[in-house]
Amino acid sequence: MSRSPWLLALVVAAVAALIGISEIDKVSLQPKADEGFYHYYTVAIAHKGPSVFPALLKEYLDNAPVRQHFPTPMRVAALTVDAIVFRCVGSAFCALQLISLGSFLAVVVLVFFCVRFWFGNNIAFFTGLLLAVSPLWQAMARRALSDSWVGFWMTAALWALIALLVRKNRSLLHWAGLGLLFAIAILSRESAVLLLPLGWACLIFSPERDRKIFSGMAVATAVALAVTFGIWRILFHDLTAVVHALNLTVQSVATNSYAQQYGQGPWFRPLLDALLLSPGPVLLALTGFGFYFHDTAGTDAGRVIRLWVIVWIGTLVLSCFGTRNIRYLLFLEIPYRLGAVLFLSGLRTRWRRWGAWAAGVCFAVLVLGDLWLFYRFFVVNGLYDPVTAFLIYQYRMLPP
Repeated sequence: MSRSPWLLALVVAAVAALIGISEIDKVSLQPKADEGFYHYYTVAIAHKGPSVFPALLKEYLDNAPVRQHFPTPMRVAALTVDAIVFRCVGSAFCALQLISLGSFLAVVVLVFFCVRFWFGNNIAFFTGLLLAVSPLWQAMARRALSDSWVGFWMTAALWALIALLVRKNRSLLHWAGLGLLFAIAILSRESAVLLLPLGWACLIFSPERDRKIFSGMAVATAVALAVTFGIWRILFHDLTAVVHALNLTVQSVATNSYAQQYGQGPWFRPLLDALLLSPGPVLLALTGFGFYFHDTAGTDAGRVIRLWVIVWIGTLVLSCFGTRNIRYLLFLEIPYRLGAVLFLSGLRTRWRRWGAWAAGVCFAVLVLGDLWLFYRFFVVNGLYDPVTAFLIYQYRMLPP
C-alpha cells in the first residue's frame, strides 16, 4: 500500500468521525451522573476562571459522602480544556461531546502513525480502521465525559514510553517530555497514575535495560509528580486539601456503593469486558501476538509487541487494586486491534493461495461485528456505562 500516509490517516479518521457523529444528537445524556458534574465544574470555570478551583474543591470535600460517587474538580487539565471550549462555543452538553469525539479522532490518527513507524503502511491502515469501529471508543466518543480525552493522553504516553525503551539512545530531555505526558494524563484523571507503575514494569521486564534507561525513567517519574503536585498547589493553594481529596478517591473503591456493586470482580474482569464488547479482535489478538513473537524476534517490531504485552498484563494486575471499569482502560484497545491485524497478516502470509481472501473476509467480519455490537449496545439500547453486569444483560445471559 503506497498511498500517502496522511491520506490513509485521513481515511481512518473520516471513518471514525462518520460513525461517531451518526445519531449523536440522540444520545441520552445523564445530567445527574458524571456528565452533570463535568458540566457543572466546566460552567463555573468558564465563567469565573481558575480562581474558582479552591471553592470547587472545598465544596467537594464538604459533601464528600455524596460527591465521592462522582468526579473530583482536581481533573484540572480536562476541565480547563472544557472551559476554553465553553467560552468559544457555549456551555451546552454537546460541546463536551465534541471534545470526546475530537479526542477519539486524535487517538485514531496517533495510533496510525505510531503503528506505521514500526510495522508499515498496511498494518497501520487496517489497525486504524479496526480502532475506528471499536464499540468502546465509539461509545465514549459520544459521551459528555473525559474518558476519551484521558484515553488519548494515556495512549500517547504509552507509545512515547515504548519508543524510548526500544530506541534506547535518548537524552534525559526526552524522558522529561515523557514525564510531562504522564502529568497531563494524571491531571486529567487521578487514576492515570497507573502509567507510572506500568512504565517501571516495562523497564524491569524488558531485556534491553541499562543504567541510562533507569535514570531516564526516574526523571520521567520525578517530572510527572513534580508537575502534577505543582499545578495542584498553584490552583488549589492547599496541598493538604488535595491530599485529602486523593485519599477519598482511593477510599472510594471500598466506600462508593456503585463501585462496590459494579466495579469489583476477579483480576481478569477487564479481559472479560473486552471480550463482551468486541470478541473477534480480542480473540484474534492473542494469537496475533504469537505470530509476531515468532516472526519478529529480536527486531524493533518484536520489542514493541513485547512491551504492549507487558502493558496489558501489568494493567490486569494493577486493576485488582482499584475499580475495574473498562472505561478507564481505553488504551488496551490498541494492543487488541493491532494484535488482530497481525493475526490476519500472518494468516495471509502462511496461507499463500487463499490467504489474502481469507484475511479480507475475516477483517470484514470483524468490522461488521463491531459495528453491530456498537449499534445494539449503545445506539439502540442506550447503554451508558459498559460494566460487566450491563453487558451480560445485553447478551441476555441473565434474566430480566
